[in-house]
Amino acid sequence: MRAAIVTKLVLTSLIAVGCNLIAGCLHAQSRESSIQSDIGPSASARVQLKAYGLPDSFFQPGFDTKCSTQIIQYRFVAWLNNQNVAVGFNTSPNCRVAPDRPVDGQLRILVFDLSGALKANRTLSYLADGNGELIADGEAMPGPDGTLLIRIEGRKA
Repeated sequence: MRAAIVTKLVLTSLIAVGCNLIAGCLHAQSRESSIQSDIGPSASARVQLKAYGLPDSFFQPGFDTKCSTQIIQYRFVAWLNNQNVAVGFNTSPNCRVAPDRPVDGQLRILVFDLSGALKANRTLSYLADGNGELIADGEAMPGPDGTLLIRIEGRKA
């Protein structure tokens, strides 16, 4: 009888401790989510990328996956700092025009400020065709001091 009472007390204590831990974790999560970190001004601009060479069919279903194992494609948005954002996309074909004809890639990089004003643009050539080798998507990421790091395929000399 005494063992049953002790068991009930231990179980009740464990349940109470568990409930307190859960309540504490939930409270901490809700408090963290309500705290806004200062990441700078909010962006509220819209930019028509078609005016900068974005292909008409760029957002059609399957456009980015149709030949993605054969042709290196770029699609990225990268915040360079809290004032500038870089957008990149390939203006070259996503698939070979002919089976024996390689694709010469063209990567368009645009840098906009928070108001949507164009600050810089570049068009870079790259070897888009994987030549039968396994290829990966084109990549870009913010680098040090507001720079942009891009992986570009090159031609062997």
